[in-house]
Parts: sequence; C-alpha cells; structure tokens
Amino acid sequence: MLVRKMCSSRKMPSLSRSASQKHSSKNLIVDDERKFMYCFVPKTGCTSWRSVLLVLTGKVKSLDEAHMPHVRSQYRFLSDYPEGEERRKRLRHYTKVMTHRDPLTRLVSP
Repeated sequence: MLVRKMCSSRKMPSLSRSASQKHSSKNLIVDDERKFMYCFVPKTGCTSWRSVLLVLTGKVKSLDEAHMPHVRSQYRFLSDYPEGEERRKRLRHYTKVMTHRDPLTRLVSP
C-alpha cells in the first residue's frame, strides 16, 4: 500500500496486472522434466542457479562447463508457452523458487 501511495504521489506510472504478468513470465525459467520454475532476480545468486539448471537439464556436464549461464536461448521461460492454460498449469503445479538479498547488504556490496 505504501509503494502505491508513493508512486501515485510522485505521478509515477504503474504497471497493469497484465503488463506485470508479461514482465514476470520472462524471468521464470521452466524445467518441465522436474516440474520446477526459477524466478531469477539479478544480484541474488542467479548466475549460480542458472549454472545448476544447465547441469540439471543436461546442457553441460558440470558446473565448470557452465561458462555462459546468462545466454537466454539455453533456457525455456514461462513466456515461451502460450498464454492461458499452459502457463496456469505450470504456475499451479510446479515447485517455484526465488532468491532475494537483504537490501541493506546489497547497498554496501560491489
């Protein structure tokens, strides 16, 4: 509620629900074989998680080989699935993981 109040008092644009969902579906990596979804947030260990996903999906044999975990074409994202039931099914039934970082420690780290 406070965020909404501050944004409206400063005349900041707000995202509609559909725009917000469209944006977030581009950050959800999907592993259908393991029924697993990972929502990556930059600067919270997402490079390590992406490297692990490359190993789990068999795209590389070990973490030492995962040199370019940020290449989007190596993953399947929720936004790659047709809107509607295909996405809802995964959102309902898959295990979802998201990491975060204490904002105060983030402020003082490089």
